[in-house]
Amino acid sequence: MSKGFLGLVTTLLAGASLALAQPAPPPPSARPSAPPTEPASDLPSLEPQPGHHPGGPSPCPDAACCWEVPACADPRFWIGAEYLLWWVKEGPLPTPLVTTSPLGSAGILGMPGTTVLFGGDGIDYDTFSGLRGTIGRRLGSSGIYAAELSGFFLEEGTTSFARISDTAGNPLLARPILNAVTVEQTSVLVAAPGSFAGGIRVASTSQLWGAEANLLASLLAQGETGLSVLAGFRYLELDEDLDILSRSNVLPGGVSAFEGMTVLSPDSLAIRDTFGTRNRFYGGQVGLRGSVRRGRLLVDVTGKVAFGDINQVIKIGGRTTLVTPEGIAGIAPGGVLALPSNMGRHGDADFAYIPEAILRASLQITPRLSAHVGYTILYWDNVVRPGDQINRAISLTQVPSSLQFGTGTGDLRLEPRRPRNDSHFWAQGLSLGLAFRY
Repeated sequence: MSKGFLGLVTTLLAGASLALAQPAPPPPSARPSAPPTEPASDLPSLEPQPGHHPGGPSPCPDAACCWEVPACADPRFWIGAEYLLWWVKEGPLPTPLVTTSPLGSAGILGMPGTTVLFGGDGIDYDTFSGLRGTIGRRLGSSGIYAAELSGFFLEEGTTSFARISDTAGNPLLARPILNAVTVEQTSVLVAAPGSFAGGIRVASTSQLWGAEANLLASLLAQGETGLSVLAGFRYLELDEDLDILSRSNVLPGGVSAFEGMTVLSPDSLAIRDTFGTRNRFYGGQVGLRGSVRRGRLLVDVTGKVAFGDINQVIKIGGRTTLVTPEGIAGIAPGGVLALPSNMGRHGDADFAYIPEAILRASLQITPRLSAHVGYTILYWDNVVRPGDQINRAISLTQVPSSLQFGTGTGDLRLEPRRPRNDSHFWAQGLSLGLAFRY
């Protein structure tokens, strides 16, 4: 129809030129009648129509069309916030930490009636709540490039175990160890009928957080489908600790020791071992993000992988405190599992990679506001965790509460040795959030 209109305009212009070149027109009665024209209301409009952008994407003339037109749904700026409900891989704890048994077995592994109360499997942190925030902006006038900054953190997850005896020392509680000199299973008693009354508490914490900055470039923007490539920088940190605290009150008839001195009733010993780890990842990452829109519903998937350096720190500490009725009488370095041979801060660096996938479904509530639900899974191939750094092979000559303390010779091995055991880690969970775009 537009061709017919242009032809009509051309004809009228040509007719006007010929008219100017002709002599004066004849009287009105002899003037030929003008050809009929179409009513103005039937002519096509030259004004741009909503959703039609001949020169490429342009701002949406009607905000309501942002639910339907992909070009309008491509914002210049966006910001989002999400609530996270995640799970993480159990903390490894291959070492049994607390046992019980009849008095004759002394809580020693492999002896009749010995039962492991805690340790030997894993540490379950249950669920973690957290938050994730994202802010982004298109770069340049083409709309092809964008920058995006995102970060998240999970609350500190805590789990604990505790057992306490009665005043007579029932039930028996022990900390099983391996004598590194004799290579025999033995134990350090926490509570035992007629000898010690006491208790033990094991607590562990875990916290994960991270941030990233990415540049995005659009590879495909056709109809209701989009595909972008991303590249940027990623930081991730995992902090965990494991704390073992026991206290034994010496009963009449019981005997303990503190740095080679005999400890009798009513004195007591408090023993503490702590194992802490920190993993910090710095690296570059690449990935893809694809999306499909159907009316008000948008589904997008992001897959990315980061490669870089991981800084690993292991912190081990131990102390034994002698308490008398008058108060603290002395503090010695070393506990049971944390001794001078492995105590201190140990750092190392290594290579690691971190793949991550995010699936999200969004519903447009208003032209600028949307709500979404999603699922995230993240894998970390090379981390240090507290439970992996425990070694049950102990030289009792280093244990301040042992009757063998200080009796070793130069031929005896100093155990436990400084550790560095790696494992893999994952985190996954659901997200629920809002995003604002304009």
